Order: sequence, then C-alpha cells, then structure tokens
Amino acid sequence: MSKIKIGLRDLNCEEKVEMAKRIESGLKSVTEFKKHKALIRDLIKSRNSLIQAIEMAAFGDKRAIGARNLCEKQLDSIIRKAAAYVNHESNGCDELIVSAGFELRKRNNTPSELESPEGLKIKRTEKSGELKLNWKPVKNSRNYLVQFTAKKPAKKTDWETLFSTRSGCFLNALIPGKIYRIRILAVGAKGVSEPGEMIEIMAA
Repeated sequence: MSKIKIGLRDLNCEEKVEMAKRIESGLKSVTEFKKHKALIRDLIKSRNSLIQAIEMAAFGDKRAIGARNLCEKQLDSIIRKAAAYVNHESNGCDELIVSAGFELRKRNNTPSELESPEGLKIKRTEKSGELKLNWKPVKNSRNYLVQFTAKKPAKKTDWETLFSTRSGCFLNALIPGKIYRIRILAVGAKGVSEPGEMIEIMAA
C-alpha cells in the first residue's frame, strides 16, 4: 500500500497555497473523492484566508505576521486531513493518490516499468481557451495524468493536474494569449511513469 508524501516542511506559504489548489482540483476531478464537499470547502476557505493574510503581512506588521502564521498552521492541518482522507479512501492506490494532487513516498522496490507517454499532439479548437490533446497509449497503463501550467515550472507545485482514462482529452477554460506548458504521465499498477515530452503552446 502506498503512503502519501505531504512535505509541508519544505514549502513556504505561497507554495502551500498552490498545493491546496492542486488538491482541490484533484478532489473535484475524481469520482471517489468529490463527494466529500465539506473537505473541499474547508480547503478553499483556509487557502483564501492564507492568501489574504500573506498580503497583509507583506507590510511587516507583527500582528499581521502572527495572523499569517496562524492561517498557515490552519491550512497545514486541513491538508494533512485531506491526505488522511485520500489515503483511506484510495486504499493505497497509486493513481488515485496522485490524481488527488498528492505525491507518493519513494519506495525501495523495483522502479516502474511504465514508459513515458510519447507522441503528444496538441491542437486549438474553435472554442476559446480550449485545446485538444492526443498521445500514444502506453502499455500496461491504466490512466494518465495531464499536467499543465502557464508558469515556468521550476517547482512541482507549479503544475496543475487533470485525470484522464484515455490517451486523449480536452483542456478547457485556458486564458487566451497565454503560453501553456503541457506534459503527460502514465499511471499503472506499479506506479507513475516519468513525464513525457513537454510541449509549449499558446491558448487562443
């Protein structure tokens, strides 16, 4: 059974906000998790509180900094609660854990035999802010993780992740004129593959 890696100690406030966003997106996109609406609401509320506290603390006021630290601890607590929930509901299933926005602890067993997805093709559709993605199926894969970002991805928290059961999907609600970086990972019984080739494209 897989164990979730939370890694909050290595993250600053801004990175924890991004992590919370990723978890929210994951919980909403996976049928097994989206029924827990109260947890999603708590994540959103706590994340927004921390965002406001970060802005107030930027001026160096001691009270504001104290409030920010309190909001950070509250978000930490809810993220840990979400991790416990996902670990329990997923029964240690790798693909469900990763799809919920969490990372897996490194294991000392045999590395994943899954190959990285290849042949990623991206086309703009007639719908504003929408891209159509297709790639070659990966042998022994069960699902795919579609990761995208409009940032220069220097950290793992910069990526947004969608869950796909097929070797193709649509990305919607993208911002026209922004350049997005997109990559695909395969998920199977032995874990998650390395990312495939990253492609950059401007949304229209």
